[in-house]
Amino acid sequence: MRHIELNRVRDDLATMKRAAGVGSPIGRCDLWLSLAWAVAGVPLAAWAAFTPLEQRTFGLLLVVPCVGVLVLSAFVAKKHHLDRGRAPAPWREHRFQWIAAGVLTPLFGGFLVWGIMSGLSPQTLTVTAVFMAGLGMLVLPILDRTRLFYVGWAVFTMLFAFIAPVLGQRYLGVAVGGWLVLSGVSAAAIMGWQIHRSAGEHATD
Repeated sequence: MRHIELNRVRDDLATMKRAAGVGSPIGRCDLWLSLAWAVAGVPLAAWAAFTPLEQRTFGLLLVVPCVGVLVLSAFVAKKHHLDRGRAPAPWREHRFQWIAAGVLTPLFGGFLVWGIMSGLSPQTLTVTAVFMAGLGMLVLPILDRTRLFYVGWAVFTMLFAFIAPVLGQRYLGVAVGGWLVLSGVSAAAIMGWQIHRSAGEHATD
């Protein structure tokens, strides 16, 4: 009888955690989404590595996989939106990501236009913005440990900002593709560890 009551208390605590949105902000679909970004980076890196510069106009079609992942991300966000009553944390995380992208993208465009009009190099401005984006992603897991998976994207985003200035145009596409692959795989690995750890904690609660 006591064991039944204890299980009931545990279930009630788990329900309250989900209702308060203090659960894990990621699920297995987010892990696969991160791996999808890595897959999208493979043809981009290969195209840049083996295609001569004068023929790369046709390679712009390889942007299609990235657009496809964005569409997939929208579907994942919609799924979390529909499940927000049962698991609000993933929905809030995706809402945060889409709002951040919607705000930061025009800000970056405005920053780039302002810098060019001020006589600054577009390459320097872009690298600076990319580094600041990586630094911002690194701050998120410091403030909230459930967002540890951002470290995967943050580290390789800042690394890309460091090496991009010394790369020629020939290898810049390889670096972009490599950034997607390494960031996606490392973030997915961290997500897998977080999901496994979260499942273990629920099993021992």
